[in-house]
Amino acid sequence: MVAFGCVAFLKHARNQFLKLPTKEGDVQTGAAMSVNDPSNGVISSLVGLTSDADIAEITEVQKETLSRLEKSNEMLINCMALTSSSFDSARKQVDYYADMIAEMKRDLDEIFHRIRKYKRAYVSNVSTEEGIYCNCVLMPVLRNNYFNEQSYLIK
Repeated sequence: MVAFGCVAFLKHARNQFLKLPTKEGDVQTGAAMSVNDPSNGVISSLVGLTSDADIAEITEVQKETLSRLEKSNEMLINCMALTSSSFDSARKQVDYYADMIAEMKRDLDEIFHRIRKYKRAYVSNVSTEEGIYCNCVLMPVLRNNYFNEQSYLIK
């Protein structure tokens, strides 16, 4: 389309140039123009570079290219719609599982808190004879922080 527009413009410009008035006030014709006029030579050579068949071929190639680009654009729009829908479904699944993991973490926190509380209560409530056994077995576990809150948290 651009090449066709340029050639048509050059033909129109040449025709308008050939009809320009001279200094004497009369209209120049192609025969009256001097051969040595540089603008006439440039316009003639530019118009002569392409023929009507070349222009028609260029126009056809541009139409085919435009058709291919329109098809590619439609394919890209369809692909974008498909990926958007699959992304939305994947995002919903990720949100669901993230909520599930957060709930499981809260449950584990509560369970470990209860275990620590029950072990401390058990150790403090045992008799003296049982306390010797508990001090040997359970207190090292509590002192080494095996059930510390930070030991099972994901960082």
